[in-house]
Amino acid sequence: MERHIVAGAVVDHAGGRWRVERLLGADAVVLRNEAGELVSADPARIGFPDDIALTPPGSPRNELRYTDAEWSEAARRLDLLTALACLPRRGRADVDRVGKELGVGRRHVFSLLRQARAGAGITAFLPSRKPRARRLDAAVEAIIAHEIEQHYARANRPSLSSLCDEIGKRCRVAGVLPPSWRAVQARVRATDQAWLTGRRQGPIAARSLRLLTGAHPGAAAPWQRVQIDSTPCDICLVREDDRTVIGRPNATFAIDIFSRAVLGFSILLEAASTLTVATCLAHACLPKDDWLAKRDLPKVHWPVWGRPGTLEYDRGAEHEARGIQRGLRRYGIHSKVRATGHPEQHGTIERLIGTMMRIVHGLPGTTWSNVNERGESEPDKQACLSLPELERILALVIDSYNHAAHTGISERPLERYLAYYRRPDLPDRERIPPRLIARQLGWPVSDSKDGRSLRGGEMAWLTVRGKGCVAEHVRSAVW
Repeated sequence: MERHIVAGAVVDHAGGRWRVERLLGADAVVLRNEAGELVSADPARIGFPDDIALTPPGSPRNELRYTDAEWSEAARRLDLLTALACLPRRGRADVDRVGKELGVGRRHVFSLLRQARAGAGITAFLPSRKPRARRLDAAVEAIIAHEIEQHYARANRPSLSSLCDEIGKRCRVAGVLPPSWRAVQARVRATDQAWLTGRRQGPIAARSLRLLTGAHPGAAAPWQRVQIDSTPCDICLVREDDRTVIGRPNATFAIDIFSRAVLGFSILLEAASTLTVATCLAHACLPKDDWLAKRDLPKVHWPVWGRPGTLEYDRGAEHEARGIQRGLRRYGIHSKVRATGHPEQHGTIERLIGTMMRIVHGLPGTTWSNVNERGESEPDKQACLSLPELERILALVIDSYNHAAHTGISERPLERYLAYYRRPDLPDRERIPPRLIARQLGWPVSDSKDGRSLRGGEMAWLTVRGKGCVAEHVRSAVW
């Protein structure tokens, strides 16, 4: 094994034990003994003591079992310790800095520093593969496992101290020595955390701890699969005339699975209902030139319109209402309902909503997503945006989103969307998506959660007035 002469290394010279004080070059080094004497010595005549262990005691390590990342980490640790050993004046701040980068305490840094001074190679800093031995009796292990399952893994969430008390009682009855608190804690941590969380907090809390497998089936063409979802928008809006606060709106977005392009959205001062779903679908299916012109956005390029083949949504009452379902059947749109409690199945629209809400959190009057994030801010006093102004902002954000590279497909969504219709093997009939007529587009609307219509069981039809449908137009059309 190679040994290097570095500052601080312990060496043998002239029958005594010395420490390297300074390196003068390849032909001379300065040594200091315990009495403080300094001498200059030839490096070729310096020996290394045999009583300094370069590696921890035990069986030799199998270097082939370590990954490239572990070798890189060992090299990084060795470089940090070597640089620390070569400092002419080493202070507490230097040791604490290296300890923070290595993730160890000050005493451990000095222990590793002694190995680096002694010329230990990179293998001395590889992680140990030897598992820690469990020293508890088999009967105690069985008692701990039984009490974790029967006492600790319950919905009332018993504390770790109560678990230790129960284990202690069982051990005294069995005539064995009770384990320590740390031993019980180690067994709890070694238990399957997804199973334990599911027993104590329910399946929803345990879902985040389980490994997700599988993938969305995807789509082979634009509009083949479209996901839609609604969320309360994290911002307070004001009236346009007197600028008084009127509350939080509801945002609904629709996204194409094939291209990841945002197809349409709606911002309404209504709770999630058939109204919000219908306006979002109308905005997504119709051309948007007039809609953009009315909002003074002539430079926004949004050439997206068509008809979904399959519309995917969750089990919200606004989606399962009779009015929306009849509208989907009228236009030949298949529906696919997400399983309850599995938002990861609609990860595309969930990530889009998260991206949009992060943008909203940077606007004045944001309510943030929870009370902890809000802190001491006062959204009602900071609110200054009206509903049309928020629509313009989100339209600009969506335009940037459609023209930016998407990590899921490594392409720009709008370019991928348009490139499909430019394929040379595509029939002429399919080169332009079907264009629905605005004056004929209608959705049966219901204001109740169970799908009943507004007037005595009769279906009221929402006629979308052009491409600029807003809440006032919808109300006038319905009533």
